[in-house]
Amino acid sequence: MNRDEITAKIAELEKKIQMDKLQNAGADDAGKVTGRTQSGDIADSYALCLGGGGGKGAYQLGVYRALAEYGLMDKVTAISGTSIGAINAVLFACNDPDRSEEAWKKIHFETVFDVDPDLMFNDKPGFMSRREMIRLMDSYVDYGKLSDGQVTVYAAIAECVQEGERQAEYISLAGMDAEEIRTVVMASSTLPMLYESVTYNDKEYCDGGLADNVPVKPLYDMGYRNIIVCGLNPDSKKNLSPYPDADVIEIYPSVSLGDLIDGTLNFTANSIKFRSMLGYRDAMRALKVHFEHDPDYIAALDHYRDIDLADIQTQMRMDAADSGVKDTMDNIGRILGKLGIDE
Repeated sequence: MNRDEITAKIAELEKKIQMDKLQNAGADDAGKVTGRTQSGDIADSYALCLGGGGGKGAYQLGVYRALAEYGLMDKVTAISGTSIGAINAVLFACNDPDRSEEAWKKIHFETVFDVDPDLMFNDKPGFMSRREMIRLMDSYVDYGKLSDGQVTVYAAIAECVQEGERQAEYISLAGMDAEEIRTVVMASSTLPMLYESVTYNDKEYCDGGLADNVPVKPLYDMGYRNIIVCGLNPDSKKNLSPYPDADVIEIYPSVSLGDLIDGTLNFTANSIKFRSMLGYRDAMRALKVHFEHDPDYIAALDHYRDIDLADIQTQMRMDAADSGVKDTMDNIGRILGKLGIDE
């Protein structure tokens, strides 16, 4: 199966996903929270909520770096995530931005869309393997830290049901071994029709984003009131009315990151780089607004956003030019080498 065939298959998902989200609209805070939770005083601590969105999740990588530079990651003691947000959650819980960035550099189309013909002939819908993504997690995730619950991590999952409303379940990874953590995180990020459903506790689960794409609930229910929310769709922000006493820092992309095909399913290196840079700049502005309360800065916020976007675009062009020069020099070097001439 080539990329065009995969893309055509994926296109069938768009209507299904949108219909599922419409059916579950307003129900994303009705789920149940399970698993071991963190104890102790959390009044001065922060929690981080990471929304789903596939390849758009690279945006959260930049947000994570900004939070770390601002000193907030040292205060984050709980993280929740859905789909790619759950994968980022287990990376970010290790509190090593460089390592998370290295992991994202290893993600490419084939990592996510690993076609396995054998899966087409069993009882479950889905034709793509999770082997490459699991290998990536095994290389960069510290399962011991997740199990110890130094930072409590929740992954949102949704039971696969044929009819009726999907209800999110928020699973704490504390106390789990590596295999169970893998199972829950893969369940949270299992797009139906592309991937097989995941069996967990004798039930079939699929992508948590079909029930709650921005899982604030488990963090709020734990008692957190300082919550940082990072969604990936600026046109569909989380309804925060169920959390009236929470002090929420909202961070969303200042420009659209694309739709299903050119956004969620886009894991190209340039897209990852752009989204990460945008996440960093957007987060730094949001943090400055929240903590510094500078009226002059707030009044000129649109201006600073435009400057940041222009800087990112300039950097992307410079990087592309540098890459082109390097490729040219490499090609020249190979030609000279064939001629027996040293560079």
